[in-house]
Amino acid sequence: MCCFVVVICVLNYVRQYLYPSKFAAATLFFTFCSNFHFNRVQSEEEEKLQREDKKKNISRELSQITQAIRNLFGRCFSTMRIKPVYQGQKDTASPFELLEYELDIIHMRITDLIEIHKDYKQAMLLEHSSHNNNNSLPQPPPMSAGGTGAGGVDLKEASMMSVGTTGAAVSTSSGHGKGR
Repeated sequence: MCCFVVVICVLNYVRQYLYPSKFAAATLFFTFCSNFHFNRVQSEEEEKLQREDKKKNISRELSQITQAIRNLFGRCFSTMRIKPVYQGQKDTASPFELLEYELDIIHMRITDLIEIHKDYKQAMLLEHSSHNNNNSLPQPPPMSAGGTGAGGVDLKEASMMSVGTTGAAVSTSSGHGKGR
C-alpha cells in the first residue's frame, strides 16, 4: 500500500505542478507562433504596398515624361512651316517608336532654332558693322556655298530623310528644307 500512496502523491504533484506548467508552455508556444505569423503577414503586406508604391511612382514618372515630350512635340510641330510626315504606320507603331519620332522632330526643331539664332546674330553683327562703316542699309546674311536657303539650311540636306534607331523615318512633307 505504501507504493500506492507514493504513486498517488506523484500523480498529485504532476497534476498540480507539471500539467499547468506544460499547459503554460504550450500556451506560450502557441502565442509566440501566432505573433510570429502575424508579424510575418504584416511585413509581407508592407513589402507588397512598398512594391506597389514603387510601381505607381515609376508609372507616374513615365507618364509625366511622355506627356512632356508630347507637349514639346506639339509646340515644335505647330511652329514648323513645313510639317514633317511620319514614314510608317502610326496605328501599328509602338509607343516608344512614336516617342522616338517625336524626339527626332524636337531635335530637328531645336537644331533649326539654333541655326536661326546664329544667323540672326551674324546678321546683327553685319548690320552693326556696316551701319558704323558707311551708314547704309543692312545687308542680308551671306549664303554659304552649296545652295543654302534662308537661315543657312542646306536644301539638299534638309530634303533628305532622317532615320531614327527604330527605323522610323522622318522627312519633310514637301521635301524642301527643314520647317521653321
